[in-house]
Amino acid sequence: MSGKFKTWENKPIEEVLWWGTIKEYDAPDNRERLKRAEEMAKEKNTSVSAIALAWLHASSLNIFPIVGSSGDKHILEAISSFDLSLTKEERAYLLNG
Repeated sequence: MSGKFKTWENKPIEEVLWWGTIKEYDAPDNRERLKRAEEMAKEKNTSVSAIALAWLHASSLNIFPIVGSSGDKHILEAISSFDLSLTKEERAYLLNG
């Protein structure tokens, strides 16, 4: 749910992602989490990356995401995640459906 990987125009994930990525991360639960994150990002008018980072920020664990960027857009998405609040219910929905 890092936001790095996403579907595109409801195409099957096999048509969108490189096979190595699918082999490492693919599982039915993760596919469903990705769909939920994409849905929530659309509803909140933000990116999947921002949703994923907001989910991590809300964790009670000592999690410190390391954000890499290939451009200004990605940095701005990461910064925007600090302004994004997810309710307890939204966080549970992303994780468990």
